Amino acid sequence: MSKFFLLQILSFVFFFMFVAIFFGLKNAADFSLGFLTLFIPNVIFAFKLFFVNKSFVNAETKLLFFYFSELIKLIFVLALMIVFSNLYQSLHWLTYLFGIFVSLKVVYLL
Repeated sequence: MSKFFLLQILSFVFFFMFVAIFFGLKNAADFSLGFLTLFIPNVIFAFKLFFVNKSFVNAETKLLFFYFSELIKLIFVLALMIVFSNLYQSLHWLTYLFGIFVSLKVVYLL
């Protein structure tokens, strides 16, 4: 788990610098918001899952918790997308979605 998050953080720094150098700081900020849209719910989900796996509950309860947590994570991602788009009116959607894409596919890209 920690390897995955370390890889995500390193990719965030690399792609943030790439976007900042070639496209400017405003687009880098949009990229950051997109990346954080998925990174924050993934971190919360991973910590919850880690603590559930350490607890002594049966497999059915763990599976139910997994699916319920995925639903909450999806709702949280959608809520963050709405909040970021409403608070930051000049959001450049292409770089925002690029941040989401990098956060999703960082393991496959590297």
